[in-house]
Amino acid sequence: MHKLLGLYSQLEKDGIAVFDYPVEIADASTIYLNKRYAIFIDINQYQTAAEEFSALAHEYGHCATGATHSVCSSLDLIEKHEYKADKRAAHEFLKPDELQEAVKEGYTEPWELAERLNVTEDFLRRAVYIYQCEGLID
Repeated sequence: MHKLLGLYSQLEKDGIAVFDYPVEIADASTIYLNKRYAIFIDINQYQTAAEEFSALAHEYGHCATGATHSVCSSLDLIEKHEYKADKRAAHEFLKPDELQEAVKEGYTEPWELAERLNVTEDFLRRAVYIYQCEGLID
C-alpha cells in the first residue's frame, strides 16, 4: 500500500490529474489535453493495491514519456507507445537492484516476486523482459 500512496504523491507532484471514472474500453487510460495529462482509472476494476499500482505506474509511463496516441492509431505505433510506457514504469518503480535483492532473498517464482514487490505478475514479467533486453539483469 505504501508503494501505491507514493505513486499517487508522485502523480500529484507532477501535476497529473487522476480521476476515478469507468473507462469503457480499458481499466485505465491517459489523455493529453491543453498541455496537461490526466489519467482516468476505474478503481472498481482492481482487486488489490498491486493491481491498481501496476495500472497507474503504466499510465504514469505514458505521461512521463509523452507516449500517447489516438484510439485509431496504427498498431505498430500503439505497441511502441505501450513499450515506452512499460519501460518508464519499470525504471521508475521497480529498479533492477530491487528485483535482484528479492531474488537473493529467495524469491524466485514470478508470483512470489510479484507479491514481494507489490506489483502484478504481468508488470513484473514486462520489467524483467525490459531489463534483460538492456543487459541489466541475467
